[in-house]
Amino acid sequence: MTRRLQAYILLLAIAVAVGTLYSPVQSSAAAPATYTYGNTWGNVQNDAIVAQSGDWIYFNPRNASSGENAYLYKMKKDGTSVTKTPIKAQYQLNIVNGWAYFSGSKGYYYRQKLDGTMKENLGFKGEDIQIVNGWIYYLDAAKHSQLWKSSLDGKTKKIVTKDPVNDVQVLGDWIFYVNGKDGNKLYKIKTDGTGRTKLNNAFTVSYMLVNKDWLVYEANQRIYKLRTNGKDLSVLTEDQPGPMNTDGKFVYYANNDDDRKLYRISLDGKTKQKLTDGMTTFIHVIGDWLYFTEQVDYETVVMFRMKTDGTGKRPVQPMRPDLAMLFSTENKPLLFVNGKLLTGKNEQPIYYKGVLYLPLKAIFDRINGTYIWNEKEKSATVAREYDFDFSTTFTVGKAELRQANGSEYLGTEDRLDDGSIATPILLNGVMYVPANSLYGCIKMNIQGEKPKHTIRIGNGY
Repeated sequence: MTRRLQAYILLLAIAVAVGTLYSPVQSSAAAPATYTYGNTWGNVQNDAIVAQSGDWIYFNPRNASSGENAYLYKMKKDGTSVTKTPIKAQYQLNIVNGWAYFSGSKGYYYRQKLDGTMKENLGFKGEDIQIVNGWIYYLDAAKHSQLWKSSLDGKTKKIVTKDPVNDVQVLGDWIFYVNGKDGNKLYKIKTDGTGRTKLNNAFTVSYMLVNKDWLVYEANQRIYKLRTNGKDLSVLTEDQPGPMNTDGKFVYYANNDDDRKLYRISLDGKTKQKLTDGMTTFIHVIGDWLYFTEQVDYETVVMFRMKTDGTGKRPVQPMRPDLAMLFSTENKPLLFVNGKLLTGKNEQPIYYKGVLYLPLKAIFDRINGTYIWNEKEKSATVAREYDFDFSTTFTVGKAELRQANGSEYLGTEDRLDDGSIATPILLNGVMYVPANSLYGCIKMNIQGEKPKHTIRIGNGY
C-alpha cells in the first residue's frame, strides 16, 4: 500500500502550479495523445494487482489455491475465458506493448512477454512503480527511496532526484513527490530531473487521486475535492475513507465509519451509495467494473468483480474448493470450524430425516480436541483440548449423552420426520450427531434455516 500524500493546501498549490493535470489511464484506454500509462494511478495506490491490456484483464487471483495464486491470470472483460498464464506476478502490475511488468521473486521488478516468454529481471527493487511514456518511475528501495527512472528494458537507469521520497505520482511531464529530507513537504520536478521546486510547507494527507477536472484526496479524516484550476475547494463527504479509487465520475472508497464497507460518491456530491457489506481493500477500477477484495468470513478474504453501480457482483475465478462451496448456489448446509469451511468428503453437515446433523470426529479433530471411538458400544467420547475431565459420550441410537462423572442428559429434543427423537447415527463409518446436541460441548452458532444452515464452531463465529 502507498504512504500518505499532501494536505489540501498543498493540493491547491499543485492545481495552481500545474493548471490542468492529466488523468492517469492505462495504455489500452483513451489517453492524452502524448502520454501512455501502464496502469492507472488509482490502481497503483491499491497495489496494482489488476490491469488491462486490450480486451483482456490481467489479475493476481487472490481466490486461488495455494501455489496457484502466485500466477497471473487473464480473462475477457465480461469475465469469461479465465486462463492461467505462465507469468508469476505478485503486485505492482503494469502492462505496456505486450509486456507485463511486475514485482516478483525477492522483491525485484521484472518484465515478461504476455505469452510467457523472455522473462527479464530489470535489476531494481521499487515501490510506487508507474510506467509513463516509455519510462519506469520508481522509488529505489536499496537507495533510501530515491526517485529513479528506468528504460523499459532495464538497461538505462537515471536518478531523477537524490531526495528520499515517501510518495510519488507522475502526471504528464511533471512528478509530484513528498520529500523525506525536508520534513515530508511536497515538491515537484520534471521527468528529466530539472525544475525541482518546493511547493509549500503544509503537512501530508493520503489517497490523492487525479482526473481531468478534479483533485480528490483525504485530509482530516474526510474526502475533499478541488478543481485542477485551483477553484471550488469543498468537502465531498464527511466519511473517513480508507483505500480509494476513481473513474472520473465517482469516487470509490472503503468507508472507515462503516466497518470499511465499499461506498461510492459522485463528484458533485449528490449521489452516495453503499455498494457492499464486507470489509473492503485493494479497490481497482477497470472501465465499468470494480475489482476488490472483501472479507467475507473470519479468515476468508475473497476477490470480487462488480459493476461500478453495484450490480453484477461475483467472485473472481479461479477459486479454492472451499470458496467454490461457499459461493455455490446449491442448497446445502455449510460448516465452519475455527473460521475454516470444511470441504472434505466426511466433514460436511447433512440433513437426516429432516434434522441437521454434524460429523463429530471432523469437528473435534479440527479444534485439536479428543475423539475416542468404542467399537463395541458404538460410542464416541469427545472432549475439548486439555479438557478430558469434562468429556461427553455419544452413543449410536441413544438420545442421552453421558458425561465424565457418569451423569446423563438428553442431547436434543429434535424430532425426525417420523416423530422419533433424533439420536446419533453411523453412516459409512462416520458418526453424525444432531447439531443441537453439541451446544453443551463446544462453542457453536447456527444461523439460517433448512436447506442452507451455516454452522460456526470455535473461534470463527
